[in-house]
Amino acid sequence: MKLKNGFTAVSIGKDRFIIEVGGSTVDLRSAMLLNPSAELLFTALFEERSEKELADILLSSYDVDADTARRDVSAFIQKLKERDMLD
Repeated sequence: MKLKNGFTAVSIGKDRFIIEVGGSTVDLRSAMLLNPSAELLFTALFEERSEKELADILLSSYDVDADTARRDVSAFIQKLKERDMLD
């Protein structure tokens, strides 16, 4: 899976959000707040990645067990799918 074109992360104050940009407009209806692990996964999805690869990225970056990493990846992917952000 991979992110659709047109999504980027932006900082607003201390927070990071995914937003959709297109032409001269920004659609904030699909904006999504990112915590540090979600931002790491978001960035990884600029390239084609499997859920296992994403879980491995979390495992190498955070002190979590494999089950937690898989659950977190699955939850994040579900949120992206609900917002139609994935190819």
